[in-house]
Amino acid sequence: MKPDNAHFAIRAAVRELEGLVAQGIPADKFEAIRTFARRYYQLFVQTESRRLGYALDARFYAMPRPPIDTLRDAWARIDRAAVAAALRRHIHPAALAIVAVAPNGRALADAIAADAPSPIVYDAPKPDEITAEDRTIATYPLRIPRARVHVVPVNEVFR
Repeated sequence: MKPDNAHFAIRAAVRELEGLVAQGIPADKFEAIRTFARRYYQLFVQTESRRLGYALDARFYAMPRPPIDTLRDAWARIDRAAVAAALRRHIHPAALAIVAVAPNGRALADAIAADAPSPIVYDAPKPDEITAEDRTIATYPLRIPRARVHVVPVNEVFR
């Protein structure tokens, strides 16, 4: 990402996160994610040593079955409403902490604190549907109070 687009990228990420918490995962995407996750679990048990490791974990923690089996089965039963509820319970966009490393951190911090528009700059033309959404993102309110925006000079980061 170009440093000039950092403010836009932060704004886009916050907008996506707030939308995810507010509306949950769309049904078609939820099924795709669930299918992927259920199939991905096969990678965790593809070797005998991994299966043995999960069996040992189950015995050590007095679990009735290996945790990987429990997780795989949970993915088969979970529904969108349960995921949406978990998102609302555990993800709080207003409490989000953002760290950015930027060549001109003060300018980025000032723009974020001022909630100034942050249009994205592309190297090549983009389709109208992308640029239309980009205009919405460029002015999406971050609502980050100036008191919560800090700049730490790089020479003080690892003190």
